[in-house]
Amino acid sequence: MKATSWFAAFDESRGADEVISRLRRERLLQDPRNPRDVVWLRKDVERLVADMNDVSRPPPMLWSGIPNPPTDSNPTCDSHLVISVGGTNTVFAIMRLQEGVLQAFDPTSGEFVTGADELNRLRNAGTIPTPVHSAALSSGFDMIRIIVERIVGHLPKSALASSAGILLSWGFAHRKVRTGSTLLGGLSGRVLGMSKAQAGFSSELIHRDLGELFGREFERQIGWKCPLAVANDTVMALHYFLAPEWRSRTHRQGLFINGTGSNFATSEPYAVRAQGFLSTPDEVYQPVPVTSDRPLDSDETLTYFFVNYESGSSLMGETATRFDDEEDYPIERNTLAGGRAYPKQFKNFVSEFLSRDIYARLEDTLSESPGAREVGLLSGADGSPSAVAAVFPGLTSGEAEAAGIWLIARAVVNRSALHAGIILAAATRRNGFGLGGDEKPDLMCMEGSVWRVPHYPKLVEDWWQALIDDTLKVEFAAEPSYNASLPGPLYLAALHS
Repeated sequence: MKATSWFAAFDESRGADEVISRLRRERLLQDPRNPRDVVWLRKDVERLVADMNDVSRPPPMLWSGIPNPPTDSNPTCDSHLVISVGGTNTVFAIMRLQEGVLQAFDPTSGEFVTGADELNRLRNAGTIPTPVHSAALSSGFDMIRIIVERIVGHLPKSALASSAGILLSWGFAHRKVRTGSTLLGGLSGRVLGMSKAQAGFSSELIHRDLGELFGREFERQIGWKCPLAVANDTVMALHYFLAPEWRSRTHRQGLFINGTGSNFATSEPYAVRAQGFLSTPDEVYQPVPVTSDRPLDSDETLTYFFVNYESGSSLMGETATRFDDEEDYPIERNTLAGGRAYPKQFKNFVSEFLSRDIYARLEDTLSESPGAREVGLLSGADGSPSAVAAVFPGLTSGEAEAAGIWLIARAVVNRSALHAGIILAAATRRNGFGLGGDEKPDLMCMEGSVWRVPHYPKLVEDWWQALIDDTLKVEFAAEPSYNASLPGPLYLAALHS
């Protein structure tokens, strides 16, 4: 394996030999250049492939109900209300797509505007905290009511009423129901459960039809009856990268979200029954994945559908350590995502391998505890006392102490990239994603703040390559703001119209 300058930092310890040694003894630091590390980490890849193929184990591999769109689709659609509900924020806007140009409705001027600055302004204006479960807000129905109240309080009824419908990007696990040939009115979902700060809403929402709940609430509040299409947020965002300019030069596409939370989605082959994949009124039909253990029957049709891997819920195996105590969404919250994993690991590792006093001094330099932003900035610096002080203003430290803090930040980032690599290597083993085809590379789409961490995409690629037997043929790409939550649903509507 070719050496990278990023890992050379651990070869030149700058007096932090003991920190590096303890990180390695605790199995918190692996290296894609080390054949022994690669051999045992590949066992985790194989274990995750088996988990993906076992419906009784996480991660749940959730069928989206959305097939690959035609390659000759025209990226144009009328205005829609786009709602993206995530565990931290809910974002909404009335948007349309005109021959690939994204436009958003400005409620102040009453006009549609375009351009990155204007779209970002309207995205920010339409961002609210997603309601969280509490003693004062205990009902999932109230969560939906509050979201709708904020939307109808910000956008004029006339603009909503002139929209073709609602594209609801739902960031929690749900089971798809495809009842119509068109997405609006024919694509909904039943809640499988809530997580994070919304977990307490599960009792009211579980197994309920999201399209029905949101549609009923809009009708109750403003008398607006509208068709809805509900899809996973990762699958919707992925459609931004299915525009002709991306698809013309790539073979397959997949999107990996890594920020506050994490997830992965791509397309997989499914066996569709002779009468098609639409459910009748008295059933909830889903086609069956085609695998080596379940080939296509003679009366079935092979169709590629997008799949939400819910990869953040993957269990940890070979890489689990005594520091990994989060049982819900273990791979996401212990190692992978910027939300909990980065600050938790940084605090634990600095306190354990340097001292609690040093961590307290770091914390004192900031208005809040060090988080993913500080870990990312620190990992991309050079490890000198002045570089560490630039992240933690006013901190005074010696060469060895600064190097130790810096190397721990790099270990946190490396663990995250390693686990992203394990998930992607399992996807490659499962369906070949990442190997390209038809003399074209596959497209690995990045979303979320962690992908902005210096060197992170290259680290993920290094681990992904180390953990598979074949040669990667892949191109990395991102929406300019690393956030396709609003444009993605518009491309979904346009490409499947």
